[in-house]
Amino acid sequence: MAARKHRVAGSIWGNGFAEDGWSEAAAVRSWDRCGPDEYIRLFPGLVSLAAPLPDCLRKHLTDCVAAQAWRLYGSQSRMGEPLRSVDAVVIEDRGQRAATEWFAAEGWASWIWANHRAQTIARRSRELSALRFVDGLVCDIIAGRPAPFNPATSARFAFHAGLHPLYVWPEASSTHERDTAAGWLGHLSRRRRAFMPVEVAHHLVDAVATSI
Repeated sequence: MAARKHRVAGSIWGNGFAEDGWSEAAAVRSWDRCGPDEYIRLFPGLVSLAAPLPDCLRKHLTDCVAAQAWRLYGSQSRMGEPLRSVDAVVIEDRGQRAATEWFAAEGWASWIWANHRAQTIARRSRELSALRFVDGLVCDIIAGRPAPFNPATSARFAFHAGLHPLYVWPEASSTHERDTAAGWLGHLSRRRRAFMPVEVAHHLVDAVATSI
């Protein structure tokens, strides 16, 4: 399979994964064969290569925090309480670029819309809570001492960080489909577009069926 680079929002997870997802995923055995947008997918051949945390995942997680911080504040100097996982230099150097990649359509119209939305107290409160939540987890994960596995934390981490929890917590094998679905929904929440993986479709159908 050809090396996969960071994809634009409209084509992510197509070209193979949409047609024969499991065999394609099983063929990925090195981190350079998938891009940041695909880290929420479970590649069985990469699980054993996730400890210690490889540099590409460290960068992905710190970019995730820097992107969300930049989008909310513009720079750490406006935050008051510093973040734990990234410092002011990282936010200044990588925050704007990471935000452009992390959130789709960050043109002027989108910037105005996003900042208007951020003024809504409830929305801004949720975004601040998400930033602090991810920042704390990322700090501990990078330090090699992740918090004990918790199913609720695992789903929230997948949603906000775009990384499959099984690469961090071996216990997440029991919540694989749900965590993949959470990460996929998180991708959409950032106004990105993606093909729906088969395991996500199965999980969502089961979730709807059991809620009726």
